[in-house]
Amino acid sequence: MAIADFFGRGREALHRVVVGNDETIDGLLTALVLEGHVLLEGPPGTAKTLLARTLARIAGLEESLAALDRDRQAELARQLTELSAAWAGVSEMPRRRCSMW
Repeated sequence: MAIADFFGRGREALHRVVVGNDETIDGLLTALVLEGHVLLEGPPGTAKTLLARTLARIAGLEESLAALDRDRQAELARQLTELSAAWAGVSEMPRRRCSMW
């Protein structure tokens, strides 16, 4: 499947559940293709958890969610920086797993 087809199908599936949030949906799909991590921030009720769970379900992935308050965000940023540095020398990333915070 071409990347354009993947994005089209992903957008369509996510828009069945969430209205709007086009930029966020594109970012989630991009992170999935690039096997990256995502930090979704926003006020309560803006479909962050719904987007993450829906994407995990339609992509057949394990989901890993963590609710953070502002005090824990700095610690998470530090941990993500360390994780990125640890993976920098690894040529083959694990497949079929995507963590979303």
